[in-house]
Amino acid sequence: MIFGLVFREGDVKCVEELLKPAKKVLRLGSSINHDGYEKRVSLWNQIRENYDTYLDGKCGNFLKDLDEHFCSQFEAALLYLAMSFRENGEEFKPAERFSQKEMEILRELDSYNVFEIYSVDDLKKKVVGRDSEIMDLLRKYYLFADRWFEGAIEDPSIKLPIRFYVKNRWQRYKDKLNQAVSGLITELDWFRKLVSEWEQEAARYAGRKVEEIRKMLAEEVEREIETKKEELRKEFEEIERIKVDIEREKEDIEEKKRELHAMEDIIKSEREKLREIKVKIERGSRFVEMGRAKQYEMNFIGRIERGLGDEVKLFGKTFKVEDIREKREVDTSRFIGMKSGSGVLTERDVKSLPENRCLEAKLVEKKLLGGKRRYVLKAMFASRVKRFAEIGFDTDPLELEDVNIYMVEARDEVRGEMRQKGDVTVLCIASPTGFDSDVKGHICSDEFHRNFLSRYLSVILVDLETGKLIYNPHDEVAKEFAKICEMEIDEEKKARVRRCVEANMEGKEWLALSDVVDCGDEAVTRAVFYELAEEKGWRVRYVEGVGLVAMR
Repeated sequence: MIFGLVFREGDVKCVEELLKPAKKVLRLGSSINHDGYEKRVSLWNQIRENYDTYLDGKCGNFLKDLDEHFCSQFEAALLYLAMSFRENGEEFKPAERFSQKEMEILRELDSYNVFEIYSVDDLKKKVVGRDSEIMDLLRKYYLFADRWFEGAIEDPSIKLPIRFYVKNRWQRYKDKLNQAVSGLITELDWFRKLVSEWEQEAARYAGRKVEEIRKMLAEEVEREIETKKEELRKEFEEIERIKVDIEREKEDIEEKKRELHAMEDIIKSEREKLREIKVKIERGSRFVEMGRAKQYEMNFIGRIERGLGDEVKLFGKTFKVEDIREKREVDTSRFIGMKSGSGVLTERDVKSLPENRCLEAKLVEKKLLGGKRRYVLKAMFASRVKRFAEIGFDTDPLELEDVNIYMVEARDEVRGEMRQKGDVTVLCIASPTGFDSDVKGHICSDEFHRNFLSRYLSVILVDLETGKLIYNPHDEVAKEFAKICEMEIDEEKKARVRRCVEANMEGKEWLALSDVVDCGDEAVTRAVFYELAEEKGWRVRYVEGVGLVAMR
């Protein structure tokens, strides 16, 4: 019963049988070098096979200490054989599993193997007789051996079973040595003094070693610094070389630009190519990339918030701005992992998606007496977020069904709690791709004013590409709030861009937006492009492979 508790389910007899070849090698130690090559190869194969059998659990399971002991026996025997091949100058590939460091520690341990045959009393007699071999081993032990073995046992680069074997064997030697020395120190005065001298010498030796290590580390650091300097010098030379290449490429680009300009007359004459472009698949009258839509959203919400400030002038009265809140209608994290035109969307990618943010603010008239007029401004960015996620851009203006969602929701709110409070809601909807002509016609119609609007709800649409505002001409509240929703455009800058775009349009049957991006600020250029195309009666379409194109 006790045997079972100690070894659990392990079969000791099975292990002893497997360990026989290993124990034979361990008994011989380094003397195994004198056996023939074939015999040692045969022993290696036997031990390796038996070791694998044990590791496969054929002898059952053992407690951790016993398992480590058995593994150390197999590994140490294999290490002795590996040393024999190395020292005899024989090539044996499997033996390369052991490092030079592992062989060195076993050689050092063997230098103390005299403790295997001498008893404590034998050692005492040898010391009394001042045996040179024993005295040399004792001196070495006091100077550095113990610390050296402790360091080797803690070295993670040495296989764990080898460290286990060395630790147990060195501990046996130490116990025998310390037992002999402790008795002799009290019995022999000369020996006590000698041990004291050794200990002092050990302290000096340790000091020298520390200094050597410090010096070695300093030299290593110096070498690393010099190496780094050399690497940096090479990197600098590489940078200089790249600069030269870039300059050469710039010259090539300029040459190609000149060639392209020279071909302009040829391109103009090939009007048949225009017909081919016109029959390509047209995807809409706008082209807004995902990143640009995000910029429009941030600018729109930021501009509204900045324009409101703490108070605002409306109808010649001052209104205090209260309770500004911002929320997002779309949680873009749901698009992470979605397949898009450019690949699978990551957490970083979806940060460039618009979120259809909404800024809501309450405006209360500042007056001491009488009823105060109250307005609720809802500035909403409206886009097709899913389409931006799927293909990275949108080419279609918002249609009536897109806008109706926001207006119906706002009207339902107005008919409920807000109407009871007497608040007037102003809905400012901003689109990065503008609005379809049906939306414009509907908003500006008399029917819309009569049937949809009330004194509790007004609607303003903002085309963020052109800067145009759309609202019912009969709605005085919308007309007053339009100055809050409208975009800030530098008219002088716009006039310069307009002249540039008109010059590019002159004498042409079609014009791509990409042809006029150098006319000025891109946002202003896009607005002018749409404006002029509308004035001249040109159609604006997104053409695959070309981009936005205005055609007669």
